[in-house]
Amino acid sequence: MTTNRISIAAATVLAAGLLLTGCSANGAGSDPSSSATSGAGTTKQQAAKWDEDFKKCFEEAGFDVDDPELQGPGRPKAADDAKNACEEKLGERPSQVDPDDPAVKAAAEASTKAADECFEDLGYKDFDKGANVTPDGATEADMDKCMTASNDAYDKAYKDAGGK
Repeated sequence: MTTNRISIAAATVLAAGLLLTGCSANGAGSDPSSSATSGAGTTKQQAAKWDEDFKKCFEEAGFDVDDPELQGPGRPKAADDAKNACEEKLGERPSQVDPDDPAVKAAAEASTKAADECFEDLGYKDFDKGANVTPDGATEADMDKCMTASNDAYDKAYKDAGGK
């Protein structure tokens, strides 16, 4: 199974954060205090600054974050290496949402449930439900369909729970 972004982040990150869909953007192992965005500003401002810094770093490595060939399976290893180096340099991307917000929690649960149900409806049975994973062998079309279902469920549940 591969980690997927069908989660809070899937519904909230900006275009730069969506780069290389299906890859983790958590900067694991990095020192958050070394992040170019630690400290000042709201979480949305910090996330926007991180996105700008990531885009600049990625471009300095010779890649365009908006290149559709880099946003899915088959992207060059050099792009993955550049992405990982930029994430290591910048640290973890700040979240744009408060994970303790009841509306966010309800939306995340609905999003995960919708993705799981979508994959099951498409015939995928062997995956870790509730863990925000993509079943092994899932096609890009199926991932897109389930990502859309997940995002739609997130948006509806967030609004229904009073999120702003």
